[in-house]
Amino acid sequence: MGDGVTTSVLLNLSKFGRTHQFCLLSTHCLIMSELARTKLLR
Repeated sequence: MGDGVTTSVLLNLSKFGRTHQFCLLSTHCLIMSELARTKLLR
């Protein structure tokens, strides 16, 4: 077990974290736009 393994694991984790954050943001934006649309329709 060298530093290379740790580095690759950390890189994968940070990559996953960024993707996960992006998904959360996209979902949040979708929900907010849906809410705004329903409010406008009322």
